[in-house]
Amino acid sequence: MVKCLFCGFETGEQSFKLLKGSWIFRFYSMEIVIFPRCRGVFNYYRGVSPQMGRVSEFTVRIWPKVR
Repeated sequence: MVKCLFCGFETGEQSFKLLKGSWIFRFYSMEIVIFPRCRGVFNYYRGVSPQMGRVSEFTVRIWPKVR
């Protein structure tokens, strides 16, 4: 379950809409996704730590650009 950083609602990762394909950042697979309920856009990271072997996943909020 992943919690939205904008509205606080929790849902599974299969309900996200993929905005940009995934790429690798260190040992994480990173995707830019849109949350279905509030249309918030954020980066979603998931991966397995090579040293500890633990699965970790987290989100990073993308701030809107100021013009």
